[in-house]
Parts: sequence; C-alpha cells; structure tokens
Amino acid sequence: MKRAFVLLLTFTMLILTGCSAVDAKLEQIILEKSGILEHEDYLQYKQYQEAGSLNENGQYQATGSNDSDTNLQDEPSGTIHVTFADNRYLKICYYTEAAMTTPLDVDACYLNPGDFLYAKVIECINPNSNLYRLAEYRIVEYDAEGNIKKEYQQEVKDGTLEFEIPNNFSGSELSVMPVGEYPDRNLSMSVYYVDDNGNECSLGNAGTWSINNESIEGNSAQISPIESYVLKFDYDTKNYFYVGCEPGCFTKDPTTAGFVEFWEAEPTDADMSYRVELHKFLELSLKFSDEARVSINKGETETVKKNKVWNPGKLQYGDSITVETAGECTIVGGDYRHISATKDPITGGYRYTLKVVQNATSNTADVLTLTVDVNRIFKVTLGSNCNYGTCVYKLDGNVVSGEVQVQEGQKLTLTYKITKDNYSFAEKSGGIGGFFHDLFKASERTITIPITADLDETTIDPDDWFDIVERGE
Repeated sequence: MKRAFVLLLTFTMLILTGCSAVDAKLEQIILEKSGILEHEDYLQYKQYQEAGSLNENGQYQATGSNDSDTNLQDEPSGTIHVTFADNRYLKICYYTEAAMTTPLDVDACYLNPGDFLYAKVIECINPNSNLYRLAEYRIVEYDAEGNIKKEYQQEVKDGTLEFEIPNNFSGSELSVMPVGEYPDRNLSMSVYYVDDNGNECSLGNAGTWSINNESIEGNSAQISPIESYVLKFDYDTKNYFYVGCEPGCFTKDPTTAGFVEFWEAEPTDADMSYRVELHKFLELSLKFSDEARVSINKGETETVKKNKVWNPGKLQYGDSITVETAGECTIVGGDYRHISATKDPITGGYRYTLKVVQNATSNTADVLTLTVDVNRIFKVTLGSNCNYGTCVYKLDGNVVSGEVQVQEGQKLTLTYKITKDNYSFAEKSGGIGGFFHDLFKASERTITIPITADLDETTIDPDDWFDIVERGE
C-alpha cells in the first residue's frame, strides 16, 4: 500500500510539473519512458480520476465529497440553531412557510430573526387514552453558553403553531418542545320521558346521579381521563317506572330500590353522554256490565261487582290485565292510548286481555272499540285571551284552565263577561254549533261546549264562541 502511495505521489508530481514546465507532448514521452502508464497502480489511479474520486490535489476522496462542496453544504443558512424535542405520542411536522407543504429537516435547522416557524400535528397515538392532545408549544431561547435567556409559551389552534422569531433575538439557540395533556372527560346526564306524541320531555327532578358513590350536582361532571369510574342513577319508584337507558347498563333494580348502574368506563373512553328513559305510571279505569273476575300479570284474582268502576293501580309497559265476565268491558278513564285488547269466548262469557304497550297512536280508540267500549279522552287547551273582557271555564262544575283532559259525557262550559265599554253580545248570540243564551244584549253569557273528537289537540279561543258587536250596530 505504501508503494502504491509513493507511486501515485510521484505521478502526481510529474503531472503538476508537466502542467507548469513542459508541453503536453514532452510530458507524455516522460510518462511512457517511466513505465508508469502500464503499472497497475496507475491504472487504478485513472479509474479514480474517471470516477471523479480525486480532489484538486490529485488525492483520493469519496465520489461527490469535494471539499469545497462539503463546506458549502455544511454552512448554516441562518444564525439561530433550532432544535426540536420529541413527543412520543405526537407526530409533528415543522415548516417555514404558512402553506405547510415542505417539512423542515429537524436535524439541521437554522433560522434568522424575523423568520416564521409553523407546525401541525400529523398523528396522535396514545395507548393509554384517546383523550390525549397537544396543549402548547414551549420555545426556549439559549445564549452561546447554553443558559436560558427567555421562554415562550405558544397556545395552539387546531393543533397548529405559528411563531415569529423576534427581530431583536440575540441568542444562538432555540429549542421547540411540544407539550401534551390529558384533559378531563366531560360527562353529561339526562332523564326524560316520551309523551304520547313521541316527543322527549325532560324529567330533571326524577332522581339523582352519583359517580363512584359520590353524588353529582346538576346534569354534568368532569372525570379524570386516566381513571375508571361507575356512574349510577337512583330514581323515584313511587311515580316512575324504568323504560331504558343509553349506553346499556350492567345492573338495575326497576322495582324496589330503583337504580341503574352503567358499565365501568375505561381510561380510553372519551366524553360520554348518559340517558335514562322513565315514564310516569299509567292509570286505567274499567267498568263491567256484569260481575267480573280480574287479575294483573296472572296474579291474584279479584272479583268486581256489576257496574262498579275498578282501578288496577300503577301500570307500566308490559303489564297485562285479564278480565273474565259474562258482560261487556268498558274503559271509562285513564291512559287508554297505551292499551291493546283482545276478546276471546269462554264458558259463560268472554275473556278480555288488556296489555299495556309503549307506543301510543291517534287511532287507538278506534281500534279498541272493536273489542271493548271506550269513553274517549281528549286533550284541549283553554284559551284565556278575550278581546272584550274575561272568561271562565268549568268542567263538571269545577273551574279549570290551561291544558286539560276531557272525555265524552263530561260537561264543559265557558262564561264570557264583557268589560270593554260600548260592546255587547249581539241579539241571539250563541256559540259554534248553535249554542246560545236567552239573555238579550247582557254583559255576561255562558255556553256549553260539546266534547267531541274535534276538540282533541286544539286550543279554544273564547272570542270564536260569541258574537260581540259595538253598540249601535
């Protein structure tokens, strides 16, 4: 190897000398006479030369590692050396342009005062919790001795950073550190019932919530993101029965204690929404044209006398009432919209089976009348805005107002008293359907409003039921 080096050095000297003292022809003669041109070391040298592996002094170097080029590449493009800390849960790319299309080389980054630094989160993977997120960037300025001169805390928007290096920056190093956090999980709780029209209605005071046996005030809570918990709901069993919940629960007592416990949540579970559906117990009133034997859910049988109204008490979805009688069965009150009925012949009469169902339909009464008699119930809103005075409603003699339930066979009256000057009832004034009072131009009149299916889900406007005119007309 030493011999080869000496030979190459001699050849190099000849070449350099030839370039400066003799012409090319003389140089070629000298090389031929020396025997160098046929030496294996010379042949290797020529290969290095053709491959571009010799520097300007004729010495070997790796291809493309020209000293001048290397120095040019290593020369920093800025005066501030920027380093980037790793966050093992976050993959972050850094940029110097707002479009954030060409990532920086984080292993060799040099910037200048006034330059912008941008960053965005490409991926977040945390096996412990899917709530982990980027909280902020901390940017630390160092002097030439490695001492901290200043620290910047940059909040992020949608995981992106925009930071401008101050124009008066005098340090030599910047360090960028992405800081993550585990935010608390937000829990929301709600209790509701579904009315006969399919609308969800809040039942905020129907029970209490607790987490790990600690009571919660209100309908929301915040939980540590790295701890498990059990959410429980205790409810009033005197007025409500359990219908369902979201998400599913692992245990419940829908009768005596009245509670729902949800599955234990894991640290990887994100924000959760818990919903419990309850419903007020349903009522039903039945009357039979002959003596009847009745039972609930195939329990103890009770004998009910002819034409006596019988109330089974609190009912809930799924309950079943069995009636055996020689006479007819009539629903005289209660939540008949949640009843389905069948009628089967038995020895000496019929067996009626009335089941409590969850869904209520507008034509329930029409369907029931094929099996049992029904005294229909209608929901009506009693309007109180009178253009010319005041009004009072009475149902079976009792003053009522607002939204009420009425049924066929009841008596609903409306009394209108004119208090506005120069107005009176027109002659033979009467309500819709021909109802009118015999008094002539009196200041107060009362009419009876017929209870029919036309009233269901409507609002009564008192002024529609009287003809009031200005005096002198």
